[in-house]
Amino acid sequence: MSIFSKSFILGVFIYAPLVFSQPQSDKLDTVKLWAEKAQQQCFMKIHFDTFAYQDCLVLMAKEEVGNKPRELGIYYFAYVGAMDAVRTGMYGSYNTAWYFLQRFRKIQRTLGIDDRSLCTTVPGNCDIRLSQIEQMRKMPQPAPIDTDGGTPKEKQTH
Repeated sequence: MSIFSKSFILGVFIYAPLVFSQPQSDKLDTVKLWAEKAQQQCFMKIHFDTFAYQDCLVLMAKEEVGNKPRELGIYYFAYVGAMDAVRTGMYGSYNTAWYFLQRFRKIQRTLGIDDRSLCTTVPGNCDIRLSQIEQMRKMPQPAPIDTDGGTPKEKQTH
């Protein structure tokens, strides 16, 4: 076994407990902080272009790959923001919400965070939000839509 392999294995045994033993409250604090950062950095984009909003958040999450609580905060806020746009009828918002639902749920399961605790990381009515999540979770993937920046008649623009 090479020195690199031994160092890697030793590192896994030393650092893995630190990652996996992070208290739930610390994880939720990190999720909340990064949800707030996602809101500050990207939310204003959804009012003009759902796809720019999605791109902003995907890029932000890519910069945090490997830090699951940060990724969860970004993706969870992304979902909540997209659902806000669904209520106003913004073109593409349902597809964007569905996209982010798939991403945050996967990370949420990995971290073992329950729905109610996760919901508290972003202000709003958790009873309504959890119902919306459950309803959307059961739905099939929405049909792709035009994202080329054109303005079809049915697009809502501001």
